[in-house]
Amino acid sequence: MEGTISLFGFPSTSARIEVLPRSTAWRGLRASAFFGGGLLLAPAVGLVPPHAPWVVAVLGIGGFLGLRKWKERFTILSFQGVCPKCGGALSLNPGTPLRPVMTVPCDGCNHESRLTTPIPWNGPGGESPR
Repeated sequence: MEGTISLFGFPSTSARIEVLPRSTAWRGLRASAFFGGGLLLAPAVGLVPPHAPWVVAVLGIGGFLGLRKWKERFTILSFQGVCPKCGGALSLNPGTPLRPVMTVPCDGCNHESRLTTPIPWNGPGGESPR
């Protein structure tokens, strides 16, 4: 998959991204595991004083992580791109969830470039949410 790396005031560069598509079943299973983990862990941490903040925190964290897994439509396997400002190599860790627009930090010039990908998100009406 090709992407575009842009930084205001500099010409855009291209990026090569290898992604792993995630099925609805994979995403649902992972999200359910985090939601369920939060529900199972909440009564146990509720025994530790002060009781209510721990329960709310565990339920909130389980819900947050579950929602992140549900939104993970694609996972990055490899990324190759250059910084529009300094020309240095940019990197993203394998396993990072791919978003339609995300920032990529440059170790050379310490600027954060914007990576835009043509992902078929199939939002409401079949349109991409850009």
